[in-house]
Amino acid sequence: MKKLYILIFFLSMGTGFTQAQNKTHSVADSTFLNPDTRELHKNLRMVGSYAAPVLLTTYGIIAIGPSHTFYDRFDAKRDIQKAFPGFHSTLDNYLQFVPAATVFSLNLCGVKGKHGLTEQVILYGGSMALSIGIATGLKYATHTLRPDNSTYNSFPSGHTTSAFTGAEVMNQEYGGTSILYSIFGYGTASATGMMRMMNNRHWLSDVLVGAGIGMISTKLVYAAYPALKKKFYHPKIQDALK
Repeated sequence: MKKLYILIFFLSMGTGFTQAQNKTHSVADSTFLNPDTRELHKNLRMVGSYAAPVLLTTYGIIAIGPSHTFYDRFDAKRDIQKAFPGFHSTLDNYLQFVPAATVFSLNLCGVKGKHGLTEQVILYGGSMALSIGIATGLKYATHTLRPDNSTYNSFPSGHTTSAFTGAEVMNQEYGGTSILYSIFGYGTASATGMMRMMNNRHWLSDVLVGAGIGMISTKLVYAAYPALKKKFYHPKIQDALK
């Protein structure tokens, strides 16, 4: 049972790194820092924000195993089935969309994020297109059998990819307002990944890599959006989106 806690630890890694990122953000933007130092802090913060998804993805690949050193997907399946025998729920089919739905609901309720509702929809749509596109491509390329022996499209988890895409959108939009938003988003996404394994539909490696893909894809879309907006949006459209 102790090894089961490793799953929870890795699936919640994003929250810990987000907290560190937000704390660095408050220091970097301080008026006590000169422009060069603020720019350095900004670059370090950006690089550091990728640490969590890269670590998740790396461990997910290692966990494909089996390995005598690392806690692999077979170890995870054994412990989960022992802890939750006969578990079955369809909640994960809906839970994956909760972070994104919460983002839009907050905006509609007057809680301002980094962007308006229209741009949030655009950014979420672009992030989902990229992350699910990558995940789907890997499913066909790797042809991995699911742990319940049903189909050969296990790696990575599409549900987890979707959930962490939405969680990262919430982090980008509202993480600077309160760390609680990021904790809620990543916590819900982590619960989705855990349920996929508890339902015996995915391996540990599927879930960890899916989480990494969702987070990295969304970060890339948000990083590229300002330049794309400036290049392709008509000035009147840019003004309307402000």
